[in-house]
Amino acid sequence: MAVTVTAADLLEAGGDATRATVAAIAEFSPDSPGQGRWSDDLALWAARRPADALPLAKCVVNVTAPELAGDRLVSVTELAAIGGIAPSTLRAYISRGEEQVPSPQAVIGGRSAWSRAVAEEWAEQRRRDNAAETVAINHGGADMHPGTAEVCDRFERIFYSALWENPGRRKRWALRWRDQAAVRDIAAGLARYVAADVAPSGDGGIVPAQDLAVTIQHAILDHFAEQQDSDHNSVFYWIAPHVARMLDWLIRHNPDSAQHTIGELIGAAERRFEIPREVTEQSLRLALDLPSSKLDSERRREFLSRAFPPQATPAV
Repeated sequence: MAVTVTAADLLEAGGDATRATVAAIAEFSPDSPGQGRWSDDLALWAARRPADALPLAKCVVNVTAPELAGDRLVSVTELAAIGGIAPSTLRAYISRGEEQVPSPQAVIGGRSAWSRAVAEEWAEQRRRDNAAETVAINHGGADMHPGTAEVCDRFERIFYSALWENPGRRKRWALRWRDQAAVRDIAAGLARYVAADVAPSGDGGIVPAQDLAVTIQHAILDHFAEQQDSDHNSVFYWIAPHVARMLDWLIRHNPDSAQHTIGELIGAAERRFEIPREVTEQSLRLALDLPSSKLDSERRREFLSRAFPPQATPAV
């Protein structure tokens, strides 16, 4: 229900150009209180405009809406309540320029005031921006994501067993065993527990390798499907770098799952889209030629040569 106010609307209420004042630009300050009546200054401006200027009815000078009425604006306290935070927290956000607090729609008696619609939109945006806090849990006195807490619990049990329940390691807590080499040896052993649990075959692990492999396969097939609509005779298909990096990661962390995924992918592309296996293989070679890959090109080529399924022997 907002309504724009034009120069023509204001001049209908009157205005005497002879009583207006003209300020020099060097002396003008938009923050200083106006001298005389605004309607008189507006009348003088209208009289001095060039002949080819826009009609006064198209010169917007203000906007009015029910939500901007003084009795409908909300204060700092009300804005904080709408946002679900304490007024002191909101004032701190404003003073530090944090949380994208919107500028006030008015300042009344030195106090900032906001439109309720603006306040509710800001609160909704904050709610969406902080979706992660809805799943946060308290773990050991600290807020963290559930997955992070699960990893902490998992390795707490593993490390406790490795360091305390293993007699051979427990004796290293004695003072005579506490040298740099012993600590480094223990650290290396703990690191191997983590490395082995990142993406193991089967269920469990920090990263579910089988689920990731299926996701990568479907993502690549989706790329192929999109490009089939425009080009049926391509010698290779483009694979998004994000997807290629995940396949590269899987090859480095769980090459068995990666090999199985590549074989399934080649077969699915041939059955579903009639893409020759040579085209799929070339697409994978080009996609995995990543500057960011930690697998050197020689090892990657050797892996792919073994991962690609063997050609079927033609019938005689």
